Amino acid sequence: MKNESSLRRQMSQNLPFSDEDCMALSYYESLKSNSDHDHAAGSDPFVGALVQRSDGTVWQLAHRANGQEGHHAEYSLIEEELSGQDLKGCKLFTTLEPCVSDVRTGTSCSELIVKTQIKDIYIGILDPDMRVYSKGICYLFKHGITVHPFSCEINGLIMKSCMYFKVQKNKDCDKICRVVSDVIDSKFDKDAVNYFLSNSKSIKTKSDLACYLLNKGYVDFDRKNMIVDNEVQLMFYKSKVNTFNSRECVFIDLRKTHGEEERAPSYFDGPLALFIEEFNDFCSKIGIKQNDSIYGPLKEAFVNATLHREYFKATAYAYVKFDGTSISFTNPIPSSFTDEKVNEIISFSTKPEPGNPILVDLGREIGLIEVQGKGLFTIKSVKPKPIFTKSADRILELSIKII
Repeated sequence: MKNESSLRRQMSQNLPFSDEDCMALSYYESLKSNSDHDHAAGSDPFVGALVQRSDGTVWQLAHRANGQEGHHAEYSLIEEELSGQDLKGCKLFTTLEPCVSDVRTGTSCSELIVKTQIKDIYIGILDPDMRVYSKGICYLFKHGITVHPFSCEINGLIMKSCMYFKVQKNKDCDKICRVVSDVIDSKFDKDAVNYFLSNSKSIKTKSDLACYLLNKGYVDFDRKNMIVDNEVQLMFYKSKVNTFNSRECVFIDLRKTHGEEERAPSYFDGPLALFIEEFNDFCSKIGIKQNDSIYGPLKEAFVNATLHREYFKATAYAYVKFDGTSISFTNPIPSSFTDEKVNEIISFSTKPEPGNPILVDLGREIGLIEVQGKGLFTIKSVKPKPIFTKSADRILELSIKII
């Protein structure tokens, strides 16, 4: 990552910036942030934002409380630094997901961005505040803006600079991170942790992972006890079937050739960080390679079915079946989904709505999800078109023909 002085010199000379350089400069700008008293004392996250012209040069940048206390970085940038300017065709970079009306009186940053008619926004990390988490992205998607979740070494710096809620500016920050690291050692599956660190673009050490979980609010403290969010347990803990009902994903190869019995099903109930490896093994057994064109849509279908499952209520298994010509993915429909929502899924017209937002965030961090909402479009692109069917007992099945 380039240093701050070289990036600011590049900006002053009106030289074009890469996406990585834009986010890096936004990060450096975020370190100037001042409190806006939206959060508890000493816990305001650092936020920086930047507008890039269509020719690749940086137009302007701003940080939290840039000109006035209480103004978010995006507001300071658009309403103060670039007030009255036409931003059509520009890109917006921000280190933190824009706020929504749930936590903001007056116009939220997400609403303000939509009004500018900017069509591309790059976001460093999702807001760990669960009142906002993923809602900003969903609002922007809904209004036709292309959202690019950023994933590179800068994300780790952004997360550490935010040090949200319990951790930011806390003198015991290092001690708290060590406690979380000890929990990772004692309770997390080592293979799951190693897989996560190997595939993450921004989290490369156990210490980084501890900081990440703290920053996001995925681990918390109740007096002397550390509380690990259930979705984090699903991602990293060993088998939790008894705690989370039918966690298992059942892989079944139903092919039956002359003189050969049906192959025995494989039950996977380990940490979800490793579930994609189990799926890859299943694909390999039925002759599908990862460089085959059909693999991408199949992977999207599997990831969608697994990350969005209603683990804490569902009693039915999730199945992946191959019958010799098609692969089907079977899952219980979440109880919160209305018939209208289910029909939108069946018609491939549903809006992005993460069933388990923390699992989705963890999945995005290791490349299982690229752009939220893109999965169904990838699946829909398969020819012949995949088919959804719904049973009377609210079981949804997606069938994709591969032969």
